[in-house]
Amino acid sequence: MCCVAGKIRLPQLEEPPELLKTLLAGYSDELKRFLSKIRKYNSCFQMTSFGAEIVTTQFMPTFKVKGQLYHKVGSSLPLPDGQHKFLPMYFIGDSNDELNARCGIHTDIERSIVSQLQQLFNEKNNLVRSFKAAIDMMPSDTHRIVIHVDKITGAQFDP
Repeated sequence: MCCVAGKIRLPQLEEPPELLKTLLAGYSDELKRFLSKIRKYNSCFQMTSFGAEIVTTQFMPTFKVKGQLYHKVGSSLPLPDGQHKFLPMYFIGDSNDELNARCGIHTDIERSIVSQLQQLFNEKNNLVRSFKAAIDMMPSDTHRIVIHVDKITGAQFDP
């Protein structure tokens, strides 16, 4: 691919994984159902929340946004006793728990497809792999920082 009369050359796109090619081809009834609900499947794997007023028309191969476009980014870790949303969904721990949480977002999606996509993200997506590696290196909850006020001396700290 090239732009600006050949001054800018973009690298050739990599071949997508076989699973994605199969899902997007939509040859079977199951795959056609996937394509008809592709935005729901996408929302099961989003790391942020996309917000906008979407303008719908009779024919909608893409969508139009009217007004402001924004992303909501939650905490990188779930709050205690909180529901995993967005990015923390990738760090529930057990892949079956992740799958249950993703399938709990929408009731009319195919669990087997979500499972295959989840495995694909875990194996191929560099961002997901980096976040999972980072969360594994985070300190445990057993570490604490304690500041002993009575140990402070010196005139500059006196009230």
